[in-house]
Amino acid sequence: TATAGDRGTATAGYSGTDSFGFRATDALGLASVNTVSVGVGGAGSGYQVAQSLHFAGLPGSYLAQMPAAAGNQTTWTWSGWVDPSSFITPAMDLFSTVSADGVQWALLRFLGGQLEFYEYNYGGPGYVSHLVTNQQFGTNTWYQVTLAYDTTQAVAANRIELFVNGQQITSFATQLDPNQNFAGQTGSTDVRYLGLDGRFPGVNEAINGNLADVQFIEGQALNGSALGTTVNGVWQPSAYAGSYGTNGYHLTFAAGAIGADSSGNANTWTPVGVSAANVSAASPGGSGTQVALTLDNGLLVNNGSSDPISGATVRITGGFAGDLLSVNTSATGITASWNAAIATLTLSGTDTAANYSAVLDKVMFSSGAADPTNGGANATRTATWQVTDAITSVVSAAQSETIDLSPRYAPTGIVVVGTASKALQGGSAVALLTGAASITDPTSTTIASATIRIANGSGSAVAGDQLFVNGQQSGTVSGVTVGWNAATGTLTLSGSATL
Repeated sequence: TATAGDRGTATAGYSGTDSFGFRATDALGLASVNTVSVGVGGAGSGYQVAQSLHFAGLPGSYLAQMPAAAGNQTTWTWSGWVDPSSFITPAMDLFSTVSADGVQWALLRFLGGQLEFYEYNYGGPGYVSHLVTNQQFGTNTWYQVTLAYDTTQAVAANRIELFVNGQQITSFATQLDPNQNFAGQTGSTDVRYLGLDGRFPGVNEAINGNLADVQFIEGQALNGSALGTTVNGVWQPSAYAGSYGTNGYHLTFAAGAIGADSSGNANTWTPVGVSAANVSAASPGGSGTQVALTLDNGLLVNNGSSDPISGATVRITGGFAGDLLSVNTSATGITASWNAAIATLTLSGTDTAANYSAVLDKVMFSSGAADPTNGGANATRTATWQVTDAITSVVSAAQSETIDLSPRYAPTGIVVVGTASKALQGGSAVALLTGAASITDPTSTTIASATIRIANGSGSAVAGDQLFVNGQQSGTVSGVTVGWNAATGTLTLSGSATL
């Protein structure tokens, strides 16, 4: 037997839906057994893009990076959010890769408002692949451009797929697909660029607008829904929790760490002609947390009466700004309206109990907050709903469902940067992370722990090597506990402290 307000806790790491059964007994002793489904938020929830990098269309403004080793040149995904300010210049380059001799290169760009991707070989057939969209794109609008490349596909048209805001582009003014198993320049050891045509660097095809949340996933050809989602009818960024591959990267353009890679691969980019002054608060936003509710899910609506219903309310408690309830009422006579001030979704319009039941089963909770749990202080919400009988005007007894947002949203995008140091054998100790050393995290102002490891080129600890903090390998420094492990060459910092 379950009582209104009863709560359960999800197993750590669980994300998805769960359910429980309950028995309801009325005053006459009649009972009904029903099931309630519960939505459990996951670690991918609450993703926010905190900033973007602004380009003014000036030549010599770009980022560059050279991979240390070749990766997968047949299968990869590139994705980035771009907000063009104008298409004054004929072309606006998003990314490119060019061979050292300049004979082969690949380029994705806006060309007169259309999207174009091509691979070219001067020493061979010319165009190896070439796509130009029929669709024209506007300015001052955020677009998530995702290019999925997989030449291992047997069907030629499936080897390059282009998505904009999650929708696959299928109509092209030009379409030339690469040969099966063709290994392109992207994924090689050749230099790759953002905002520059590496083959013709003297031609001004700089970005005029904002670029945000750029990701490269090596070894996988992902569709648009892997990196974005629709929230209340608007395409928004979503978290990617999969592998990036050896040469993959994720650039968030945090101030003080413009070229830092937050994928974990440390594929750091070099900014040229752009600085912290180019970091902008303009952002495509974020997906927030979404949990589908099934408020009645078998429970007798309006105490089982067949009377039509004139209205209903669903109120959310235990939350804060950014919480939202929404529902699709199409094909019914029901209208939905949301009042953020009182956190209440109101359904109005006389309709059948069956239609109200169906609508209540589709109510969606979402939160636009970067951390919808508020640091764990608001890990749950309670949705309380009631309906009004259209004949008797009697309001039903309140029913409630608990929305469990555990496991807690895990912040993403932590970046550590610092200036490299060099030491001479037998010399004095060298300060690490000197110069513009900084830690940035778009979702938290505190760090729980950190590790610093020293190793040789093979990744092994070297006897005699040591790391210190203010000359200490143990004890407390500025409220942080320090510990040294000589066997692994690792210095551990622990204890919650500010960035």
